[in-house]
Amino acid sequence: MGGGEDIHPSYYGREDAIEVCGKIDPYRDSIEMVLLDYAKSKKIPVFGICRGLQIMNVRYGGTLIADIPSELPSEINHSQTGEDSAHQVKASEKSEMFKAVGELKLVVNSTHHQAIKNLAPNFVVVAKANDGIIEAISFTNAQPWFAHAVQWHPERLKNQASDNLCKFFISAVLERK
Repeated sequence: MGGGEDIHPSYYGREDAIEVCGKIDPYRDSIEMVLLDYAKSKKIPVFGICRGLQIMNVRYGGTLIADIPSELPSEINHSQTGEDSAHQVKASEKSEMFKAVGELKLVVNSTHHQAIKNLAPNFVVVAKANDGIIEAISFTNAQPWFAHAVQWHPERLKNQASDNLCKFFISAVLERK
């Protein structure tokens, strides 16, 4: 599940937040929610990036901060016009994802003005920024399903940690075969 437009705030009970949202594609929102349900029902591995993390959270009952600068002012600039911001995230030692990454403290890129407010049931937080913004989540349930997501864009980073995230997902896809 890739990055992109903001999720329509009606999906997380914040119709009042429409003014602070950027571009919205309700059709894409609806399609991705159906795709997530299908993937979950068939145990197809899913890895979310940026908006992908947000849509996974919203689909399964979580909510979003519609606009970080206006709702949760921070010393970290999570989004700059025209370029990536950079900041550190700290991961949980117990996280399967970060065991695969091989590092618990990462400098990541950041291009989002929305973030998780309330985490969806059956997901756990596995990394946060220093300001408390949730930066990575993983699905946890008695029924196994590979569903992990990060708020940053590892595909644009050229480092071993990002390569390891990619290998983590590819291994899950290959195991399913």
